[in-house]
Amino acid sequence: MPPAYSSQTCHHCLHIHPVKGKSYRQGKTFRCGNCGWLGDADDNGSKVIELIGVAVNRPGGSGLFCSLRATESHLSIA
Repeated sequence: MPPAYSSQTCHHCLHIHPVKGKSYRQGKTFRCGNCGWLGDADDNGSKVIELIGVAVNRPGGSGLFCSLRATESHLSIA
């Protein structure tokens, strides 16, 4: 995830700003329009990136992909 887009999401409630290209960041401050969390914008952004990293690196995967196992795709393994 490019750091520039991390200010569109609140790390506390995972709400994403509803207007494309807009964010809840004002200077160094982030204030969520959904839950009201208020804090340092860079801290929020780093926590959003951390949450995404944890999700995609967890054992068993993130669930954000299609399975290509032979039994599920009806392919035979030669």
